[in-house]
Amino acid sequence: MRKARISGYAPINADECDYADQNVEDDHEEPVVAKDEKENGDRYRRYLSIAIMMFSMLVSSIGFSIIFGSVWPYYQEIDDSATESFLGFIVAAFSFGQLLTSPLIGMWSNYRPVKEPLIITLIVSTAGNLLYSYAEAFEDGGKWILIISRFIMGLGAGNVALARSYMSSATLETERNTAMSLLASMQALGFILGPALGLLFQPLGEDGLKWSAIKLYFNLYTGPGFLGALLSIINILMVVFFFKEYNLQGMKKRIHLSRVWRYCFAKCMYMESSPEAKPLVLNDDNDDIDDGETSNPSTVHKYDYVAAYVLIVVFFLILVVFAVLDTLLTPMAEDEYGWNGDKSTFVVNLLSAFNSVISIASFMSTRFILKWVSERVIFIAGLILMIVGTVVWLPVGADKPDIELTDIHDSAAGEPLVNTTSKLGCDYRSQSWCLDQPKIYLFQYIIGLYILTPGYCASSLICYTMFSKVLGPRPQGLMMGLISAAGSAGRTAGPLLLANVYYKAGPRTTFLMCIGIIILALAILIIFYRRIVPHSVYCQRKAVKFRSDSVTINADT
Repeated sequence: MRKARISGYAPINADECDYADQNVEDDHEEPVVAKDEKENGDRYRRYLSIAIMMFSMLVSSIGFSIIFGSVWPYYQEIDDSATESFLGFIVAAFSFGQLLTSPLIGMWSNYRPVKEPLIITLIVSTAGNLLYSYAEAFEDGGKWILIISRFIMGLGAGNVALARSYMSSATLETERNTAMSLLASMQALGFILGPALGLLFQPLGEDGLKWSAIKLYFNLYTGPGFLGALLSIINILMVVFFFKEYNLQGMKKRIHLSRVWRYCFAKCMYMESSPEAKPLVLNDDNDDIDDGETSNPSTVHKYDYVAAYVLIVVFFLILVVFAVLDTLLTPMAEDEYGWNGDKSTFVVNLLSAFNSVISIASFMSTRFILKWVSERVIFIAGLILMIVGTVVWLPVGADKPDIELTDIHDSAAGEPLVNTTSKLGCDYRSQSWCLDQPKIYLFQYIIGLYILTPGYCASSLICYTMFSKVLGPRPQGLMMGLISAAGSAGRTAGPLLLANVYYKAGPRTTFLMCIGIIILALAILIIFYRRIVPHSVYCQRKAVKFRSDSVTINADT
């Protein structure tokens, strides 16, 4: 009898897929028994640690978005020659820093206790927020300090990969769907809640409080940075005094750094791609690393690489479009309606406050709908909502945006009617589209925002949840780092691309590009619809395929 070798499928063994006897249509994974939790009864301590990790995700997201309502006028206050193109670099600097550190921190968490990278990244975030608030003190180089500070904040925000990895190891499989949903909710909520928190500093105005001796300015623009630093410090204290690491998946840590550096890039990456590679496990007796055969559950399980990387690509595209909220809300309000920096900051922050309520309602309703509707269907519906919200933003009608009037002179005195250093309305001298593109009416601005937000919440939530399920019961630090890096890459490319397109071609071209990007994400999701399933279903399909082909080959022989 010849041994069957099926093209595209590796032979199935019980260690890799223990779902062979289940029904292929069953989308639910079998729960993992938490022996230590039953014996010690420390469930509430574990839940507390999970809650702290969710708070860390919320703080990271708030640190990213809290400046959106005020960064444009803050930048204009620092630099008289401010442009939307350079604003794109300021916004993208955060995501670029996060892009660099997310995979590394995710890998770090596979080898060392979670507390180490978590505390260090929070300290880095605190430093970045404080530097951002001091940018006004650097008179000539203030705009570069804005970029550097945002980059440092992004380096600290790489802990989002750590949070996702920890959720996969600290929860039972019956809890994981809810836990990953809540974690994704915290991230998306932080993105949207951040600008709303800027309302707390509205009473300070542009002048605020000054302490000249140390060049401390506490006002409408610097307050968000100080609040971000305060939240990070609170987070550090919570981790130090209340956080305890739990691992319910039987995935052992690789502790010793002297051995870690030897295996980190060579052996670990080999494990990712080769089913024959021997796993690295921790020896319980001497805390050293064994390189040999083991029956420990930490053996790396194969997963559907195509499904995983499809979700990474789709998540990247979603975040490129989400950059519209990050970058253009405030400049667009000033260009279309002629608002000054104080008013535009207030209105954007106020809209974001209501947007936060919509986000919470979206997450709660998504979790409720999941009881009756497939996750993939909700994913598609979320992308469609994003398309509809962006379509609503397309300029229509006969009216034009409010035009900047700073060049209008009195015919008799020859003096400007208004201060030429102020910016009120669309600057037609550098943005020629101000004179020929229709106006985006305020009701469009608001309705489009409130349709786009639920779509983003639903699609990002399902993307994270499905990604964790596709990976299955395995260490997820590195892969969660990769999807976090993809999101960071999207938030880096989005502001750079969309801010420049908006500056040169206007909102119509910008939003048409956004619609095209979301349609591409939707098409990719539909093409690979059947492959985006939990790891258990993937294993069942492989088992059925293997048995069927084996029977065929045996019959031929």
